[in-house]
Amino acid sequence: MNKNLLMAAVFTAVISIFMCGCGSDEPTPAGPETASGQAQSAGSSAGKIAVDLQSSIAELTQKAQQMNTDQLMQTAQKYKQAVVEKYDELKGVQAKLEDFSVTDLLSDEAKQVKSEVEEIKSSISSLKDRFKIYYDRLVELKADVSELKLPV
Repeated sequence: MNKNLLMAAVFTAVISIFMCGCGSDEPTPAGPETASGQAQSAGSSAGKIAVDLQSSIAELTQKAQQMNTDQLMQTAQKYKQAVVEKYDELKGVQAKLEDFSVTDLLSDEAKQVKSEVEEIKSSISSLKDRFKIYYDRLVELKADVSELKLPV
């Protein structure tokens, strides 16, 4: 029985290690990024608004300075949606880890799933950085950002 308790504790510890750092209390960047990590575009009355994962933070900051409040809000909403989608994807992949036995957590398949978790976390971080550009600009313009709070 002690052996089972030990195995359960080790399993719980390993799962906790891979799940830590997933949440944040501050607003985070989001965008309409697809599960494959490619940017999407969304139509708007002012033209197309796309989540940009290729431009640098400095370039996006400069572009945000030239946007009006509606454009900033639409762009921030796109990033928010992408972050939410990525968190959902992350939960699904992390659930796969829970299906592995303690001994299987060292297998190549488990390592691949762990790698996928890290890739998704990296994508979420990148999206959050970009979301923050638009969120901060909206705050600077004293816009209502209550709809931009991420539920994570």
